[in-house]
Amino acid sequence: MIDCVKYRFALSLSQQPLRKPPKGSNNTPSQAIREGILIHLCSPDGFEGWGQGMAHNGVITDANEAVVAEVALDAARADLASQQTGMSLCDWLKQVEVAPPRTASQKAIPVNALISGANPEEVAEAGNLAANSGFSAVKFKVGGGDIQSDIARVRALREAVGPKVAIRLDANGAWSSDEALGALKSLAPFDVEYVEEPTAGRVAIGELATLSPIPVAADESIKSLADLSSLPELAIPVAVIKPAVLGNLCELLAVSQKLLAEGVKVVVSSALDSSIGIACAAHFAAALGLGDTPCGLATADWLSEDLASALEIANGHIILPDASGIGLTAEPEALKRLIEKTSKIKANYGF
Repeated sequence: MIDCVKYRFALSLSQQPLRKPPKGSNNTPSQAIREGILIHLCSPDGFEGWGQGMAHNGVITDANEAVVAEVALDAARADLASQQTGMSLCDWLKQVEVAPPRTASQKAIPVNALISGANPEEVAEAGNLAANSGFSAVKFKVGGGDIQSDIARVRALREAVGPKVAIRLDANGAWSSDEALGALKSLAPFDVEYVEEPTAGRVAIGELATLSPIPVAADESIKSLADLSSLPELAIPVAVIKPAVLGNLCELLAVSQKLLAEGVKVVVSSALDSSIGIACAAHFAAALGLGDTPCGLATADWLSEDLASALEIANGHIILPDASGIGLTAEPEALKRLIEKTSKIKANYGF
C-alpha cells in the first residue's frame, strides 16, 4: 500500500532588489503568485516520491486541479520508481524511453539567466551580472508596449553581454501578427537566438515563422502533447517544453526526441515553479541529452520562498544531485508555510 498526499501550494515571486518578478509583455510585473499541486508518495519499503504540477496560467481552479494533480502524480511516481531501482531520475527515464539510448546523462545542464529591467540601465546591469556569472544565454521579456523601448533595452542587453552570449526574447503573445513581424524585423540586428510566442496561437506563430528574420518559438501555446507534436507540421522551429505543465514524462521524452530528430530545437523550461519541479525538469533535460543548449531552469532565485533547497547553479549550469530519484525532498517547514490545502487521494500506482 502506497500512501499519497496531495498538497495545494502558492509560491510568491521575490520582491528583493535585482530579483524582482520578471516584467510581463506590457512591462508590468508578471503574476506575483504561482499556484501548483505537490504530490507526496510513501512506499512500504521506505522510499518517498515527490512530484509537482503547475497550471498553464499559474492559477489552480476547480476546472484544472485534477489535470494538474495528474501531472504531479506522474512526476512523483517517476521519482519513487527511480529511487526504488537505485537510479537518478534522468537515468531511469533513459532506461524506459522507447528511442535508442543516448550517451551518459549530463550532470551539469547549461541554463539561461532570466533577467528583468524597466529601462536600458537596469537591463544592462542584469545582463552584465549574468555574463560575468558564466551564463551562455539570457532571456528577457518584450512586447505589448512601445517597440522603441524594447529596441533600446535589447540593444543595451546586447552591449552588456557581448557577442558570445545568446539572447532569447519572450513576448507572451502580446503582438498581433503584423505587429510581431515589424517588431521582429526591428530586433533582428541584435542577433536574437529566438523569440517565444511573438503572437498568440500555434497556427499564427507558424505563419510568422516563414516570414520572420528571427526564429520563433512556441511556449504557452503548447498545452498538450498533441500540440507539441504539431510543431513540425506548422514549421515552428523552436519548442519550449515545461514538464511541470505537460507531465507524462516518459511520453513527453519520446515526443521531444522525435522533434529533435525532425530538426526542431527543444528548450526545457520551468514554469516559475518550485525547486521540486525544477529538479524534475533538469533530470528530464539530462535524459533528453540537449548538449550545449541552455535550458530555462535558473528560476529558483525568483521565488521569495521555496518548497525545497534549490539545486546548485555554477558557471551558468544547474548541477544534478548525486542521488537516486530527483535528489530533493520537500522541507517540512516550507510545507507548513506555503501549503493552502492538503488531502489524501487514491490513485493507480502501477509502474
